[in-house]
Amino acid sequence: MKVLWKKGIAAMLALLMACGAGGCTDSGELSTDTTSSAGSSAEDDAWIAAATDPLTPYPETVTVTFGKEAGRNFSALAGTEWENHNDDDNAMYDIIGGFLNIDIQIDFVGNGGDDYNKKVAMAIADGNIPDVMKVSDYSTLKQLVESDMVEDLTQAFEDCATDRIRDIYDSFDGRCLESGKIDGKLYGIPATNIFNGQELLWLRKDWLDKLNLEEPETMEDIEYILQQFVEQDPGNNGEGKTIGLVVNTGIAGAYGAQFQLNNIFTHYGAAPGQWIEKDGEVVYGSVQPEMKEALTVLRDWYAKGLIDPQVAVRTNDDRIAVVASGQCGAFFGAWWSCNSPASDAWALDNSVEWVPCVVPVGEDGKVTVIEQNPSMGYLVVRKGFEHPEVAVKLVSLQYDYMRRSDYVQSDVEKAYIAGDVACDFLGNCDFNNALVLCYENIRDILDGKSPEDATAFEYGVAASCQKYVDAIDAGQLPDKTDWSNYYGRMIGTRLAAEVPYNKISPVFYSSTDTMKLRWGSLQKMESEMLLRIVMNEDPIDSFDSFVEEWYASGGDTITEEVSAEVAK
Repeated sequence: MKVLWKKGIAAMLALLMACGAGGCTDSGELSTDTTSSAGSSAEDDAWIAAATDPLTPYPETVTVTFGKEAGRNFSALAGTEWENHNDDDNAMYDIIGGFLNIDIQIDFVGNGGDDYNKKVAMAIADGNIPDVMKVSDYSTLKQLVESDMVEDLTQAFEDCATDRIRDIYDSFDGRCLESGKIDGKLYGIPATNIFNGQELLWLRKDWLDKLNLEEPETMEDIEYILQQFVEQDPGNNGEGKTIGLVVNTGIAGAYGAQFQLNNIFTHYGAAPGQWIEKDGEVVYGSVQPEMKEALTVLRDWYAKGLIDPQVAVRTNDDRIAVVASGQCGAFFGAWWSCNSPASDAWALDNSVEWVPCVVPVGEDGKVTVIEQNPSMGYLVVRKGFEHPEVAVKLVSLQYDYMRRSDYVQSDVEKAYIAGDVACDFLGNCDFNNALVLCYENIRDILDGKSPEDATAFEYGVAASCQKYVDAIDAGQLPDKTDWSNYYGRMIGTRLAAEVPYNKISPVFYSSTDTMKLRWGSLQKMESEMLLRIVMNEDPIDSFDSFVEEWYASGGDTITEEVSAEVAK
């Protein structure tokens, strides 16, 4: 396909060629010195420019092999001339390749998670990794560095990261970019994991109104509302059939995971599932005494019938179905819970109303949030590859220039860049507060403004939100997608922008030698303990026995190893 080139880049390259042909002085004037080979000088200058500037293309085609996670939503191209696109061959590769003059060759593709990680592990074991690939965690990055299989990208980042890319990593206060370093050298370009806002309590607003209840703030408020939902049955489900709070079998420990109760644990000073600093020492949050207070409250709620009595046996699909069918009035979830299950419930019954609340607040009027791992993996370059900077150039091109500038886009590029089709090599690179920035840009677009840094994606979501508003104003039924976009972006993420919060910043997200052997069984022990105590199958003091067993089963050694890693 025909590729649109940035005029400024072409002009700069032409100037470099001209300087090479006749020689340039420091002032930029042509030199009459012809003692060196004009062709050689021009070629050298062009290669140097490509290796030290984010967007300058290579003067000759460079072949690059890649290992990548599978893209998403190629089905969005159905009915277009690009409907046969896939992970091996698609227009985005052509666009990127043409812009930088690289020939993209896919070595392997794997679905996210275990499938992809297994393919990476096989490539490492064979000693034959592609030129560029993504690895999913720090442990794999460390393994590659210790095996001398990947390039030091420190200078490449210095040369080929745009100012905005640097600002993006700076927004994480060093936590993200530093995670890609070993012994002070940058070996992995991190995929950023943006802050997803406070975990929200989603409540049936129509049930609150029917029972003349106000939105909650405290733990006592939440308990009273759940009790009224269960006893008064505002959804007319029938006696004993209304569920107050639907809960994940995992109870707590994964930030942003739907149906978990992290906000309740952090309210009492606990940090389940996280390695944190406490009184100057590195400790595992799930074995700290603050856990008992939250567990005491939750087992009381369960005994009163306020928590789903089938919490131990429901699958995630079951939980979504319970909410969608109108049997449940409350669940915890991030802003994106507007998509599912909230919009599922609305689609089945358009009289359903949901409201997200940032609760429970403490004495300072704030909720406490656990920060997640700032990185979702790393882009690495094979040791010995002649052009290691290509990884950084890719990030600068896709996540700065193409996404945020006035770069002229073809229709297919708009489909990819707007997020309808996800097909890149890193996964994400955006500001830590991208959620808030996105809300502010969409809000301004709806207000008739033109935000300077608004992306194609944000304009697309804003158009969907406007369709929702227009439908409501016209007394018409909005489209489900428009309903979901509006509730998520203009209600859910507004809270992330406007409601203050405290945060807990974990100090370790990786793995240690003993964790590789013992962590699975320790996590299983923890999950079972949480569930059994909440369901009143074990007494609250069994928590103390769990803590002793946890340490004796490898937790003590793991704590020492994590402390040593953090100390580095």
